[in-house]
Amino acid sequence: MIRRAVQNQTNNTPQRTGNDIVANIAPWGDSDGHSGFVPMGANQATTTLWQGGSRFDQAVAAVRAGLPSDTAEYRLVQDATRDAGTCPLSPRIHSEWTFDMGQATGTVLPPITPTVRLDTDMAGNARWVRQTLLLSGTHQAGSSGGGTVKSASLDVSYDDGATWTTAPVKRVDGGRRAAVEKPRSAKGGSVTLRITMADDQGGKVTQSVHRAYGFT
Repeated sequence: MIRRAVQNQTNNTPQRTGNDIVANIAPWGDSDGHSGFVPMGANQATTTLWQGGSRFDQAVAAVRAGLPSDTAEYRLVQDATRDAGTCPLSPRIHSEWTFDMGQATGTVLPPITPTVRLDTDMAGNARWVRQTLLLSGTHQAGSSGGGTVKSASLDVSYDDGATWTTAPVKRVDGGRRAAVEKPRSAKGGSVTLRITMADDQGGKVTQSVHRAYGFT
């Protein structure tokens, strides 16, 4: 598994109370959905809240801001990095969440969390064969304003994001299925993924996971 719904946290789950928002999104988690990240040394994550061209806050830990009361479209952008020597896979993640929100009372926000499942060994490496990836998207537990995920796409890169190829995605029970090829140049290398999902209420996420998994 590449990504789990790590936004379902007990500490600073993205939510809005009145005109105040707080969002502390852990960029990494395990396959059981446990999140955990401490910014230290080479391990850093910067999250920025935007509304149109206006930046409300940027923080290494939790984003906190006072917002206008009117309902509007907001965008959370996060760039996270960790030591590639210690963590050769997924050392860098870029995420952008778009959603509508207005004045609320203790409302959990509905950003979409993409999850990618595939078979790998314990080191995160897949066999050098054509891979089938299962894609699914969920909103935070207890959130309001999120709709049904209606679309998903997957772009694949074998050169750390310099060039991209769109993988075919088909709808299946429980989500979507994507087929990822095995170019000869990728043998012994890694695969970078860019997942885009949207729901029927205007919510959207684009997430790039650099060196998401390796090929043996």
